[in-house]
Amino acid sequence: PNLKDVAKFSVEFGEGQMGFSLSSGEGIGVIIGRLAPGSFADLGGCEIGDRLESVNGVEIDMDMPWQRAVEVIKAAGKPVTLQFVRNVH
Repeated sequence: PNLKDVAKFSVEFGEGQMGFSLSSGEGIGVIIGRLAPGSFADLGGCEIGDRLESVNGVEIDMDMPWQRAVEVIKAAGKPVTLQFVRNVH
């Protein structure tokens, strides 16, 4: 995608549930698969399909399975800053 078609944003999560679940697939990276209404993630502007790019500045590879990304997030502790990429077509 062209850079103009991509929006990057970060959300800082404190204590408590983040409010999303992740999924992954070949060539799509780790993406938000489900989002809880009114959750940290929802209020932070996340949308289903947003791709997780980094956790506290540590890059999430396009080939990483979502289970590994969850381990990275848990290992980071709280607060944690997640950077997402959204394709805006």
